[in-house]
Amino acid sequence: MFFPILLLFLVATADACTPMKPTERDMSKGVCEDPDDMGICPDPTKTPKMTTTSALMTTTTTPTSTVTTSTTPTFTGQPDYTVDFNGKNFVLITDLANTSPYSYDNKNIAKTHLYRNHRVFEINENSAGNTAVTVYCYDGQTFCICDGGGNCYREPVAARKQDFINTVLTCENEGKCTVDGHMVGGSKKVYKDIQYLSCNVCADNVKLDNSAPLRPCYRTAAELQKMDTETCALGSEISSQVCKPDIAGIANTYVIESSLNWYYIDRAQRCRYRQGLDLMYLMQSEKEDEEISSFSGGELCVVTENHKHYSTSGRWALWQHCAKGECNLYAWLNEDSVFSLVNDPNKKYAYAMQKAAQAAGKTYDDPDEYVSRVVWIGYGPCTCNVK
Repeated sequence: MFFPILLLFLVATADACTPMKPTERDMSKGVCEDPDDMGICPDPTKTPKMTTTSALMTTTTTPTSTVTTSTTPTFTGQPDYTVDFNGKNFVLITDLANTSPYSYDNKNIAKTHLYRNHRVFEINENSAGNTAVTVYCYDGQTFCICDGGGNCYREPVAARKQDFINTVLTCENEGKCTVDGHMVGGSKKVYKDIQYLSCNVCADNVKLDNSAPLRPCYRTAAELQKMDTETCALGSEISSQVCKPDIAGIANTYVIESSLNWYYIDRAQRCRYRQGLDLMYLMQSEKEDEEISSFSGGELCVVTENHKHYSTSGRWALWQHCAKGECNLYAWLNEDSVFSLVNDPNKKYAYAMQKAAQAAGKTYDDPDEYVSRVVWIGYGPCTCNVK
């Protein structure tokens, strides 16, 4: 067996939550990396009952977190750029050094603005009390939470674990609201009045840039390597391994844009570049298809091996199908998702169509029945090199 140590660890942590067949998959469950003692995965869409801890601590250290108190952090960005905090919005740092995935529910978000290295979310007041955005952080990295009082809290993630924070809007009777962060795992604290949230970097030492986000066109992994050879920053999101894009036995590879959010990405060797994350997968099984990643939140652009561009909406997952020694990555759509071929808007893929194709025994590499052989996923509408 040629699995590297990292992949063996990922498989072991996922065994208690083996991916189900597409017909059985409940995509509302989110990440499944750390099941409890009963083998049950935490659900990031539900906020557990916790004891609220005020962010305005009187001590500077705790067993699990460190707080630095200063004036409100200065974020220069572009000239005259500031974030107008109204109690219902917060900034998620998406700088290259911030390696955390995140997910969100569209119905709970009133507004969202994406910039070069950060994103501003405003939570819908009607969704108060519900999880709006979930942010994840991995082994060897540290959550950073900065509040409206100028306090920045650093909370490390336990060894070989994944923790996440659920952001929840809390509103009082008189209409005053704050964005609170419920830590799931780790300290299980509730951080009040969050304004900046990140992993691996901290907002008090990041210069916010309100330039338009990079909108790279479809790039292959080889093109990313040539364009960005000096920025191969990570071999894995949860490991300090050196990036090895030429690892033996890779069956599939695809690239996601660096500003993209996702639910989870499993069993992958990863190389991170400024314009994208290269994910490489070994052959999992010819007996049963394997779910390898799950996407949610806003419009995405999906490109297939034959350069077809699809505009997407809703929640969907990427699955690996292997037969006769070859593997294919295909999209499996949830009930709320639609894929539209960019140059032919009448050509659409939806959940009901996939169910019918599956019932008819259509193979998952049939491009007329499924969005198959996916090689690139980007944020927002498809804007260039569309075929």
